[in-house]
Amino acid sequence: MTHTGTLLDQLAALAAEPVGVLRDGDLLTRVSYAEELGRLADALRVTAAAEVEARSRIELGPEGLSRRMGHARASHLVEQLTRASASSIASRLTVGRMIAPRATLDGTPLLALYPRVAAAVGCGEIGIDVARVITHNLEQAAPSCSVDDLATAETALVDQALSSSADLVAIQARIWRDTLDPDGTLPREERLHTQRSLRIGRERDGMARVTLDTSGVNLAEIRAIFGAYASPRITPRFRDESDIDPASPDLETRTNAQRGHDVFMGLVRAGHQSDATRPGPRVAVHVTVRENDLQTGTGVAWLDDVDEPIAASSIDELVCSGGTRKAVIDESGAVLHLGQTERYFTPAQQTALAIRDGGCAFPGCTAPPAWTDAHHALFWKAHDGPTDVDNGVLLCPPHHRLLHSGGFHLKMLNGVPYFRAPAHLDPTRAWRRGQQNRALTALRR
Repeated sequence: MTHTGTLLDQLAALAAEPVGVLRDGDLLTRVSYAEELGRLADALRVTAAAEVEARSRIELGPEGLSRRMGHARASHLVEQLTRASASSIASRLTVGRMIAPRATLDGTPLLALYPRVAAAVGCGEIGIDVARVITHNLEQAAPSCSVDDLATAETALVDQALSSSADLVAIQARIWRDTLDPDGTLPREERLHTQRSLRIGRERDGMARVTLDTSGVNLAEIRAIFGAYASPRITPRFRDESDIDPASPDLETRTNAQRGHDVFMGLVRAGHQSDATRPGPRVAVHVTVRENDLQTGTGVAWLDDVDEPIAASSIDELVCSGGTRKAVIDESGAVLHLGQTERYFTPAQQTALAIRDGGCAFPGCTAPPAWTDAHHALFWKAHDGPTDVDNGVLLCPPHHRLLHSGGFHLKMLNGVPYFRAPAHLDPTRAWRRGQQNRALTALRR
């Protein structure tokens, strides 16, 4: 171990050297050199972890290495020793099983399952990521092809990995997999289809995780839809590019993840609202609040099947969408008022608003009509605002929330929505005309 300690000291000294003083050529050499060292380190990680697993195999019982060290599994022991993540250790062990030397029951040595990959990993020619993608795809084809064909594919993929990126090797590995499999890709697609799932977890600290497992066919459609609507540089769907004011205080501020979330919720709401075949009344979520909390705007309210409460001041925003009904109770729990459907805009009124506004009416927003809620300019409850087109405006969920809680103001002039930003965003407090209807834009010119 003395040699290992000296080597680590040398590497630590090299890592401590500043790279900012290097010339361009020396910097590029350093990048390549560091990657070679990383691949050699990968070889050490994989072979050492595989040997720990071999010495901890089940048949050794309590005499196995991991059991003697107080761990039920080899992966747990390696995690403790390395402080690496469980997924990293799992990847090392998976590759290790594919490239570690084998032996028969009587101890006769055998080659690794994938000897060409093993040799390339051992001398630092390829890293763990490439080795895993090669062996993973070839393992899928192995039951259906000959040993010689598998060896040919392995050699070809390793040779390509010496000069191509891991992503390109992954593409070729999948091509080899499907070429070697005489049944083609259909059985695999059918198997993946049976594994599809969507799981909605319980919320923690006010947030819940939604997990979707889907096939490549569905993934392509999802990415196309999200790419069309989630990009911050998307050309407005109903407005000319010249209509957008670069100095507007309402420019896009959401992160990619936040935009993705809003696209997903917009699709869910649009699908539900457009489902004319579903029997029965439209699905509504009930929000329950005490009368005193509703009047003061303080306290909390509770949603169906959700553990965490919401602020009572958020109720009007939810009810505006038409998907939530408000239930007001007294201190004893008796229901004093249950929101009625008459406060919701009818489908015909929403169609008229869509024609007038062209989608979300907030200045600069490009959300299409199907992703919006009909909002009362004069609040239905607080200001006796009528539920008619002249008092309605279409808003996407992010801008709907911004209007309720972000300090923005809305007014209707001759049936047209105008918005005003708070002073800290727009010191001029100018009213900006909403709508993204191109026909009206052309008429104004």
